[in-house]
Amino acid sequence: DAHHVTQQAALPEPYDPQHMPVQDNHAFVFIGQQASLSPDHRILAVSSPPKSIVRLWDITDLRHPVVVDTLTTGMARWIDFSKHGHNLYVIHQASVSSFLTAEVWDVTDPHHPVVIFTAHEDLRSAGNLDRLFITHEADGEGIRLWDLTDPSHPSAVYTIKGDTTEASAVDDERRLFAVATNGAIVLYDITNARNPTIVSLINTASGAKMMDFSPDGRTLMASFNGDISHGDTLQFWNVTELRRPQRWASASDVAAYGVSPQAFFSPDSRTLAITTPDGTEVRILDFDTNRLTQYLCSTGTAITRSQWEQRIPDVPYQPACG
Repeated sequence: DAHHVTQQAALPEPYDPQHMPVQDNHAFVFIGQQASLSPDHRILAVSSPPKSIVRLWDITDLRHPVVVDTLTTGMARWIDFSKHGHNLYVIHQASVSSFLTAEVWDVTDPHHPVVIFTAHEDLRSAGNLDRLFITHEADGEGIRLWDLTDPSHPSAVYTIKGDTTEASAVDDERRLFAVATNGAIVLYDITNARNPTIVSLINTASGAKMMDFSPDGRTLMASFNGDISHGDTLQFWNVTELRRPQRWASASDVAAYGVSPQAFFSPDSRTLAITTPDGTEVRILDFDTNRLTQYLCSTGTAITRSQWEQRIPDVPYQPACG
């Protein structure tokens, strides 16, 4: 409960983040709408929507990046490298009004990329695990799992039926897949992709808009619509024990009403960065209560008794700064 309060506290410029200086004579600007970096940090894929292409840049020398090849696609809406870096996943559409199409490119040799899979279904979004591709069908009709173990012969191995939203999340280490419906979050064990099993179900008041697992696999994050007076809300569950997930924190007003924020965990899972689509704001949530308490106490912005009683009135006040 005390952790919940610290998440709600307003932090004035937490940890005093600073701009990193940029040497203009060494800077290189990539023009595009979507981008993804290969796991080995050598290849940067950047989409150019007006031209319906995705360029592959060799950025081994950051001062002199080189285009190694260009993929001809529709207008890319999402691109992502596979975990091993051999495949590039592209979701694109021919025009603004057309349905989405999914493609998987073999970029083992980035100088000679080859399309190995195309899903011509009506798609809304997609995700990927190592050797497994996930597509969301239009109109909430379900989610399809594709086995790409043999890239030359991809196969649809399972379809999750139901009124699903666009939100989903994957945990590759535990072969875990989280699916959002309009009233719940369902956790599937997809160790056997041909026969996924439900390991737990989390009831929610509405359908999640976006979800993600923390890198350490301990936390599942989901965003939900707020209302006109209260913006979107983020909720967090401890999923260490998969069969008994426990909600342990929430953060309200993370974005204006009707705006869909994006959220990103830090590699150590201790911090969450929240961005708005217009790029005008970044908010930081700190999950390290000890570090956060030290910061609040050092700046004189510790939680007061009235703030405590307003947020968790059923828990006795516990001064954090002694």
